[in-house]
Amino acid sequence: MRGVLVGTVAYQTYPALLGCRLPAALMQTLDVDIAQFAEVSAAVEDTTRPMLDVLRLVDSTFRPVPHIDPKRTVSYMAASSLRVDFLTPYRGRDTEEPRKLPAPGTDAQPLRFLDFLIRDPEQAVLLHAEGILVSVPAPQRFALHKLIVARRRREGDPKRDKDIFQAQALVNVLIDRRPNELRDAWSEAFARGPTWQRLLGEGAGLLLPATRDGLLKAVGAPRAVVPGLDLAFIPGRVRYDASQDEIRFFASAGKEVLPCIVDRGLLEVKVGRPLEPRECLSVFREYRSEIEGAMRGRYLTRPIGATGEVRLGPADIV
Repeated sequence: MRGVLVGTVAYQTYPALLGCRLPAALMQTLDVDIAQFAEVSAAVEDTTRPMLDVLRLVDSTFRPVPHIDPKRTVSYMAASSLRVDFLTPYRGRDTEEPRKLPAPGTDAQPLRFLDFLIRDPEQAVLLHAEGILVSVPAPQRFALHKLIVARRRREGDPKRDKDIFQAQALVNVLIDRRPNELRDAWSEAFARGPTWQRLLGEGAGLLLPATRDGLLKAVGAPRAVVPGLDLAFIPGRVRYDASQDEIRFFASAGKEVLPCIVDRGLLEVKVGRPLEPRECLSVFREYRSEIEGAMRGRYLTRPIGATGEVRLGPADIV
């Protein structure tokens, strides 16, 4: 009936779907989340028995979870603490008002951003007994949705950490296994407007630097989409490397420390003449502020390279 299994139980299907290993510790849950478009639920013109009756066929201890509106039920819980939640997409301001899902015979909690997650779901198999065929979000949509949801949760919320870890694990796989699909999903979400762009950028900033840069490189986005990301140049530790004919120093970007490299050719362009090796450090110090500005711009706005360094050559500064 076009329902989609979401949440950690959906995450459990991705190793088989993608042909990879994902961290097992992230797969533990007592929550089963099922989502459906309310419009689709009405349009399929088919229904199950009331959801509580269906769940009690599995476990007779299932009961409705009390809601602020006593006439509505969006969640059910068994004595084992297993909880089943029903969700539906919602655009506009956040609301606690449930929506009716006629097909599964239950109410559902409306959530923003859910329409992106459950659009174009894929079939997968839950590895139980002979296997159970289910519909789950496309893994690239799941990963990006987790970044958005994590950004909207408060710091210290255990669900926030779980969202980040699941997104991190999936992005690392998708960069290699589904780079085109990852790029298309990012482009679709990014095109939805400033709020989506901000949340995607802030969510990407929650990833480890190597994963963040891998994601941005795969989707063709510069580091500038991550709000607050910047280079802070570390005083001292500047030297001329005679073997490579270049100036080397360091900068930090968050918790990441990056080597910064300036070719001697750039310094010669600045002074308009060839330089002796012994002159390079003094010329660099003279133009350091300008060079650091160009380096910051390159780091934030240029395509992301394969190496974890920031390098400037003669073509990068006027």
